[in-house]
Amino acid sequence: MKVFTKLMVGAFVVTTLGVIGGSQTVSAGIEENIPGSNVANYFNNKVVTIQSEMNRGRVLDWDQSNLDQVIMYSNATSWNQKWNMFYNFATETYTLSTDAHQFNGFIKSASLSVSEKSFDSKGNPRIATTGLNSNWRLYKVGVDDLLGDGLFVLQNIETGKVLDIENGTPSQGQKVVATEGEGRGTSSQRFRIHVVGNV
Repeated sequence: MKVFTKLMVGAFVVTTLGVIGGSQTVSAGIEENIPGSNVANYFNNKVVTIQSEMNRGRVLDWDQSNLDQVIMYSNATSWNQKWNMFYNFATETYTLSTDAHQFNGFIKSASLSVSEKSFDSKGNPRIATTGLNSNWRLYKVGVDDLLGDGLFVLQNIETGKVLDIENGTPSQGQKVVATEGEGRGTSSQRFRIHVVGNV
């Protein structure tokens, strides 16, 4: 009888734990996303800064000395460091662009794109401000302990490569490239996305 009772209790505990464990769901809200999950349209129509996990003081910056490239630069919260995020529900990807500004009589804006013309010394394409390779899928891979912002890997859908910092060091003026992703991203492939407003 004691053995039978123990078996029944054990079966009840296992069944209960199985039901509880199997009934968990993941919310579409970014705070609830498990590491590595696609964050869907959470950032649609948001204005953000994109900071290096390695140094939150360095952000993606539309280089004003070379309008064709994106670099890492000290966060001055300036207009060319703010990116508008637009979600495409059909492809589940984002495009990221800056506000338009006038340069020498022409109106221009930057679109985060993988270059087809410029490469680093290892053959990795650099990140440009125009081009066809401009659709990105975001994967949440962690949370920043200080600010509570999510940490993300940004994968370019056209090339399959992920956003990375050239030479893995977010120094002032360092160029940005697209490289092969490694697991949930190396430290130079992980970025904080910090919302600063709405489009």
